[in-house]
Amino acid sequence: MGIIIKQSLSNTIISYVGIILGFITTIWLYPNILDPEQYGLIRVIISLSLLSTQFTTLGIKNTIVRYFPYFKDQDNNHNGILGIALLVPLFGFIIYSGLFVLFKNYLIQFYSDKSNLFQDYYFYIIPLILLISFFETLSNYARALYHTVFTQFSKEIFIRSLTIAILVLYFFQWINFSQFIIFFIISYALQLLSVIGYLYLVGEFHLSLNWSLISGELFHEMMIYSFFSFMGGITTMIVGNIDIIMLGALTNLNNAAIYFIAFSVGTIIEIPKRSIHKVSMPLVADYFKTNRLKEIENLYKRISINQIVIGLLLLIGIWANLPNLFKILPKNYYSGALVIVTIALAKLFDMATGINGGIIVTSKYFKFDLISNIFLIIISIITNYYLIPIYGIFGAALATAISLILYNIMRFIFVWIKLKMQPFTIKIIPLVIISTIILIPNFYFNISSNPYIDTLLRSILITISYSTVIIYFNISKDINNIYKTYLQKLFKLIFSSR
Repeated sequence: MGIIIKQSLSNTIISYVGIILGFITTIWLYPNILDPEQYGLIRVIISLSLLSTQFTTLGIKNTIVRYFPYFKDQDNNHNGILGIALLVPLFGFIIYSGLFVLFKNYLIQFYSDKSNLFQDYYFYIIPLILLISFFETLSNYARALYHTVFTQFSKEIFIRSLTIAILVLYFFQWINFSQFIIFFIISYALQLLSVIGYLYLVGEFHLSLNWSLISGELFHEMMIYSFFSFMGGITTMIVGNIDIIMLGALTNLNNAAIYFIAFSVGTIIEIPKRSIHKVSMPLVADYFKTNRLKEIENLYKRISINQIVIGLLLLIGIWANLPNLFKILPKNYYSGALVIVTIALAKLFDMATGINGGIIVTSKYFKFDLISNIFLIIISIITNYYLIPIYGIFGAALATAISLILYNIMRFIFVWIKLKMQPFTIKIIPLVIISTIILIPNFYFNISSNPYIDTLLRSILITISYSTVIIYFNISKDINNIYKTYLQKLFKLIFSSR
């Protein structure tokens, strides 16, 4: 248990540093150094590569983690699981890259009418797919070994630091854009090599093969698990990237760049949700194991109200500081304001529905997770296809919002019908009223003409006023308990120092 706590803390710190570096690259460097079309190309290439990786790895990433205990044997190089695991993305890559070349003209046709830049760099996607496929496979192997800190560092800090360095080279015109793309791909190669080097240094990089354990019932079980993992990974990745891919195809790469920045700002609201769900999912699984449904329902409601409280605070902060954000960004990114608000509201609804997905996955109805994800893909493709040509980047945001809301309503109804539980409480109504009252005055005054100072002071003011009201009315017992605990410690610290 000690190693889990220690690595969780280290990963949390690394994640926050990664968020800061991501903010620097996304908000400051990319839009001010690259043209919108160039930045749009980068985002489309990354989205296509990540989506393609789900096909090349064939679900092996999660299968390694799930079935590693069956192979674990330090003396026998873990029975060759790494060598077998790496053969899967290699095989998948060979097949997929062949199809990628075969259907080149069809894929390029989506972008050629809007931008020739994609056609010029089409084949650069292939090595990127290979590098990401192997990196993700090795990362999950390291995760199975409880060596998560370095891979997290490589993914959150190392690659972003290299990207910043490459952007600086391009800014000073020491490299041209073609060289920028090459260096960009090389950075992913260095990321892969860093993980290989780390696994080699800790004595866990073994390429030997041992097929003796891959047989019979175990093999059949692994295939079924890999299939569901494969399908689940595809649906998640498609939904996460389809808007950018279709936006670049149906409009132009400029819009893809503007949309991505706006989308990134809007999704800041859901960062706390990821940490909450990581902690809550094992607890839900344990409750299901002992059939403690009442505890699950209680947890469902508590997480929902806590996420709404946090989500509304972040929504107010983002919305109130939009004028400051667009003072920092180039003028051609101003059209992303409505996208930010739309995405943030959709993510807030997603947070409000709590852990419906986690409840489904850990219950006996886990197969419904795949059904709901397929539904989400279909809705996403249809709404993007029809709304992007009409409303442009706002159409992509609207499509994402509609898809996410319908998806969560579907899962909410399923949990309500099958398990007789729902997450909402009456406290949501005063919470929304409080948030609206705090937000509206921010549209009518400026604290400072400097956008950075104004953002800092405005955010502090919003946080203090919002937190005071939330705690006073006891909207969330968990948040009030945290407040009381830390306040008592603060008082003790003050009085003990006298």
